[in-house]
Amino acid sequence: MRNTLCIRLALILIGLNSVAFMVNCCGISPRFDFQKNHNCFEFFLLTDTSQESPALTEVGHHEQELDGFWPFENFYVEIPAENAPATHRFRGLFAGFEVGEFVFYSLMIAAVFVFLKLW
Repeated sequence: MRNTLCIRLALILIGLNSVAFMVNCCGISPRFDFQKNHNCFEFFLLTDTSQESPALTEVGHHEQELDGFWPFENFYVEIPAENAPATHRFRGLFAGFEVGEFVFYSLMIAAVFVFLKLW
């Protein structure tokens, strides 16, 4: 029972890690736009690096790159506009998940399960 639970947990974590990486590499994410009281809201389900949305030019390189590692990302940003109200954007669950995070979390998953196996 304990062995199968560890295997299932490992497969779930590896799958989630792979999905997060592939979503950001391919830019696959449903996007929803809302307008309420002259405010624009963009909601990305997975990530805002899709091809149809110029996220780096609109949000800015600073907000997307200097946040840090994945769970400490800036998931909600406000994009100022000169002649219009600001756009509010939820960047998605896996916003900013890059190669460094993928390698780190893959090694962490492997290290935890090797530790549990040796324990």
